Amino acid sequence: MFVDALLFTILVFAVSFTTTFISNKILHPEVLKQYLEEVKAFEEALKEAKKSGDKKALRNLEKKAVYIQQLRNKVSSANMKRMFISMGILLPFFWFVIPLFTTKPIIRYPPYTIYLLTDIESGYMPIIWWYFIVFMWAQSIWNRVFKYRYGG
Repeated sequence: MFVDALLFTILVFAVSFTTTFISNKILHPEVLKQYLEEVKAFEEALKEAKKSGDKKALRNLEKKAVYIQQLRNKVSSANMKRMFISMGILLPFFWFVIPLFTTKPIIRYPPYTIYLLTDIESGYMPIIWWYFIVFMWAQSIWNRVFKYRYGG
């Protein structure tokens, strides 16, 4: 049981690494972060101009609105690409690897049971929950390793 849990955890770390690495190489998070900063600066300037009632600043910002919308579209497109990358890696993992582990218990919480995460009768956690817990943990580690601070 311990070997299976360890092997599965290593595989999940590998999936998480692959997802983060490919996303960083394809999406260029530093550019996306710059886009988000421009959009945020525009929104703050627009809010300030509306608050002060400055018509000249509002006209200038209206001219820039089309460009800002294009930046928002680029960020949305990058988020969609990230989702497709993640799903493209995740689904084959679910189809081919998880069936190898579904008949084996992965982790148990003795002597108590977490009712949302474990099977009440056996006390074992279903493999899918273990996958998501480890994946989120690994993802946060890889994001720090790659200094992936994109906030979109």
